[in-house]
Amino acid sequence: MAASKHFSISGLPQTEAAEIWANHWRALVPLRVRSLGETGLRADLHTRNLSSLGFGRIAVSAHQIERERAAPHDKAGDLLKLVVQISGQTIVEQGAQQAILRPGQWLMYDMARFYRLTNEGPTEQCAIMIPRNAYAGFADTARRIAMQPRPVSGVFKLLQRCTQGMLDDLDEGENAVLDDDLGATMMDLLRLALGTCYDALERSSMQDTMRERVLAYIRHNYRDPDLSLDGVAQAMRCTKRYLHKLFCADQTISECIWAMRVRRCGDELASPAYAARSITEIAFANGFSNSAHFSRVFKAHFGASPRAYRAAQAIHAS
Repeated sequence: MAASKHFSISGLPQTEAAEIWANHWRALVPLRVRSLGETGLRADLHTRNLSSLGFGRIAVSAHQIERERAAPHDKAGDLLKLVVQISGQTIVEQGAQQAILRPGQWLMYDMARFYRLTNEGPTEQCAIMIPRNAYAGFADTARRIAMQPRPVSGVFKLLQRCTQGMLDDLDEGENAVLDDDLGATMMDLLRLALGTCYDALERSSMQDTMRERVLAYIRHNYRDPDLSLDGVAQAMRCTKRYLHKLFCADQTISECIWAMRVRRCGDELASPAYAARSITEIAFANGFSNSAHFSRVFKAHFGASPRAYRAAQAIHAS
């Protein structure tokens, strides 16, 4: 049976607290602990193991911890840690990555590799420790989302509430059968939560691929004066609404087309290889069909008229 446990160093002498805290964790993972507060390290930890998962809630003062080199007795070599930030702010460093975990966000990192956690003020977190044999089914998702803070929403909010409630309400009077059932339920909930991440990653990947296809089509056809949103949608076999959603964060399809055209015109006006061609010829060869419209678009993009821009580039080149 896995009873809830409470461990606290609050009230201990400053000279002893950090070392006692580090020693408590060394049974699982070797750590170096350094207090960053003037009053020394203060920490309270509630933990519970259910099936193969470990759950915890920690309230701790300003401090920094670093994972030490793996040792033969190191039990964290097969663990991932999922942390939900309740209050305060934590800087997480692993490998070449650094992330800032803020309240209402969660993050996953690998306890087998070196990491550094810095809490510059009081912090409260919930955490789930997941053994490798338990996350084999979503190892690829875990790898892709590691060290990327994400909002606690949807299934993750339910997972957080269940974790906090379980640590608050269960005591040593519960039985082993209930522990096993709860462990299986929490594992299912965790898999469901990470599954939603996988779905989001796949949608994002598909959208990135489609965006690149659209941009490639525009690059190949921007010289056509009839190229438009309608034509792109027809060529991509999708709706105009979908294209709007695909590009809404950056620029519209029409803006993208005109931007490619005007940038190419700028390149040619600045190039000695096109010195014999008139401004109108260059504009019309790159998808513009109206000189006045071209001049307005060009000046809005480069801050100068086509003629002034060409003259300035010629002076600069000489």
